[in-house]
Amino acid sequence: MTDAAIMLKEFSQPWRPGEFVKDVIARIAPHVGLSPTRAGDIWYGKARRIEADELARIAGALSKKRKAAVWNAIHQMEIEIARLKAVIDGSDEDFGQPIAAGDSARLRVVSETRRSASGGS
Repeated sequence: MTDAAIMLKEFSQPWRPGEFVKDVIARIAPHVGLSPTRAGDIWYGKARRIEADELARIAGALSKKRKAAVWNAIHQMEIEIARLKAVIDGSDEDFGQPIAAGDSARLRVVSETRRSASGGS
């Protein structure tokens, strides 16, 4: 199997349930800059030669897809962090958040304010 075929198969992921190989090739061919026939020839290893520009187009499309996947993963993590922060903000429980070194002075002031307001020493 050639590098181009391996890249085409990686680019095709994920497949839709019940999707046929022929349909997958037709779906990805325009995205990698190939005709469906040429993409099929590369996919099945029938291509005698793979031109440098064809290989570059396939590699470029795959690289772009990988970068998009990384940004999508980061975005999903940001959404999950925001959701978890909302859970914490909406709760009266102490979740034991660690105190940053720079926050200790602010916490002493709050602590002293609470003592004097409650009448304690």
